[in-house]
Amino acid sequence: MRIVLLSQDWVDCSAGGIATLTAALATGLHEVGVDVEVWTRGGGRRGRAIRELAQSDSAHPFVVRALPGRNWRKRGQGHWRRALSLLLPKVQPDLVILTTWEPLDALGESLASAQVAAPKVAVMAHGRDVTGEIDAVRSRRREQAWNTDVRWLVLSHWLAGELARRGVAPDRISQIPAAVLDLPEQPVRRNRPPTTLMTVGRLIPRKGQDVVIEAVSLLKRKHPNVRYLVVGDGPDRERLQKVIARCGLEDRVELLGWLPPNQLEQAWDQADLFVMPAREELGGDTEGYGLVYLEAGARGLAVVGGRSGGVEAAVRPGDNGELIDDPRAADELAKVVASLLSDPQRIKELGAGGRRAFEEGGRPRHLARRVCELFEATGGAP
Repeated sequence: MRIVLLSQDWVDCSAGGIATLTAALATGLHEVGVDVEVWTRGGGRRGRAIRELAQSDSAHPFVVRALPGRNWRKRGQGHWRRALSLLLPKVQPDLVILTTWEPLDALGESLASAQVAAPKVAVMAHGRDVTGEIDAVRSRRREQAWNTDVRWLVLSHWLAGELARRGVAPDRISQIPAAVLDLPEQPVRRNRPPTTLMTVGRLIPRKGQDVVIEAVSLLKRKHPNVRYLVVGDGPDRERLQKVIARCGLEDRVELLGWLPPNQLEQAWDQADLFVMPAREELGGDTEGYGLVYLEAGARGLAVVGGRSGGVEAAVRPGDNGELIDDPRAADELAKVVASLLSDPQRIKELGAGGRRAFEEGGRPRHLARRVCELFEATGGAP
């Protein structure tokens, strides 16, 4: 089977969840012996980064094509059409997996004009791409996508329900396991009193970094050494700085910004507890799963999340972490975190549960095998 992953985001140019999941799937498919290629938007810095990596010692073991184009935000559909019309006859994939519904129109038009056998098609859904409010033109295109005869791949039961509510037939929705890239070995968590909380994610309200900052303010009296590392960047940075100043936490909270891989691993090593009380925001901006919880668990960290969207699929109370019922409640978050900081053995046990989940079902090969099973079992149906 020859599989093409069609993605607007790729891990060489983006640190987001879609890029992470795409990289895990491509890596896993290669590991289980599938002929896989990744086609992603290129142009400018993105294209150069992918081409340079392809020529380096760290090159991916599969083909990554950076599709040309200079203005994807405004003319992305045109770029997809031109590239797909050329590549589909050349590669002739058996299965095309889109990591978002956005290029579905362009794929359909390119397949209609290309002299090739139509491949099976699947679309990954993530969260706000399904639930978020968008402009009228894109909204009509999204509704058309829901009515297209393709298979939808989701990470959580919650998101499967959201698709079904929007008219996607349940038999066209399949749940797949979350996966992140393998770690060389299990990190050794140092035997020390737990003091350091960490969040990794884009600086946007949905991630809940502001609530963690306020919780740290409540924690500092009982836990005088508590501190908070915030990794990532985004439009909420200025507001978070104001929250830090208002709470008088300049000496306890660090906004580290985006970190390259080696520095990110150093930050992971400093952390004792991963905290991200993700919440639903206005306009349907919701966490569909939260791959970063799995990334934290893979590193032996216990996790704390908030009940919203698909987070309950990623954070399992008593197994790999704890959930708070109200993701906006700093006092509730502070209470849960205080309980964990006071019980290092409990943190260790939950971290071991997170690592176990990664080893038993969260590696790239686990995701790849499930995808292969789905499409081999359908007997050629989408």
